[in-house]
Amino acid sequence: MSIRLLGGIAQNFEIKTPKNFSTRPTLSLLKRKIFDRFQDWSQFRMYDLFGGTGSISFEAASRGCKSINIYEINPKAYKYLIENKRRLLAQYELGEINIYSQSCLKEKNIIYSNDFDNIFYIDPPFDRPELYPAIFNQLIQEKGILMIEGDNNLTGSPDHLIANYDFLKSSMVKVYQKGSHYIIVCKPEHKSR
Repeated sequence: MSIRLLGGIAQNFEIKTPKNFSTRPTLSLLKRKIFDRFQDWSQFRMYDLFGGTGSISFEAASRGCKSINIYEINPKAYKYLIENKRRLLAQYELGEINIYSQSCLKEKNIIYSNDFDNIFYIDPPFDRPELYPAIFNQLIQEKGILMIEGDNNLTGSPDHLIANYDFLKSSMVKVYQKGSHYIIVCKPEHKSR
């Protein structure tokens, strides 16, 4: 499978993936929509909570994101993330890209500053929908933008997710959909900590 970056300084860079790999990269049309929505990625710090192929994170880096944290527990996926990062940084001057071979559920070091907004990209394996509540419970008090990827047939519809989590109801921004595949983009409103 061949995945190319859609924009930024590393446009057309090829992300290598193993043959017969079980990860499912984000559809290009949906990826383009979320990256067109936010033009200036230098204002964000990104947490890619289920890295997979890294296409979302590497796209963000190509478009100017200065700090990216990718979490991936699959050893094969992790190996390819490290290799793609090495190839990308050998060719382009990009921001900081950290890749962790641990579950995002163990993350306790989310950084806040007035200089950057956090983006949390949430796309657990579609055969593990029970990970959504685990992640939402962990992030419910976090400040930032949530990008939640899912599939109507495998994880439930966007309406289903929104109806089950109050903090998503009050923060709805946009749903991008292509066929059964979707990305919800929202910014929950929190009371001060």
